[in-house]
Amino acid sequence: MDSWESQKILDEVKVRYENTLVVELDIAAREEFKLIEHGLERLWERLSRSQVQEAPEETGEVVPDSVEKEAVVSSESSEEADSAGQKASMLSYDLNKMPDENEYPYGGMSPDTKNAWHLSM
Repeated sequence: MDSWESQKILDEVKVRYENTLVVELDIAAREEFKLIEHGLERLWERLSRSQVQEAPEETGEVVPDSVEKEAVVSSESSEEADSAGQKASMLSYDLNKMPDENEYPYGGMSPDTKNAWHLSM
């Protein structure tokens, strides 16, 4: 068994030795992604278990929907919503407009002003 594992490792080293840097970086990125994905799966399982354990403690009280009817904007009235005031973040864009038609929030600002404005949001 150990000799088979050693041979497998040796074969992998030989393959990787012949790879270019780009291929090696791609392999490393995929391995890192797998580790992150595995960690997120474990975290999700723990969160799911804790929510299941907390579920019997809830009173079962029915609460009204948090989305009010006036907060929902149809696609036809998106221009009216834009003119009614900017209630949304300055970093939101209208996907129905071309990129140059959307107002870029940092336009005309110096780098110091951009940093201060961004930190204040």
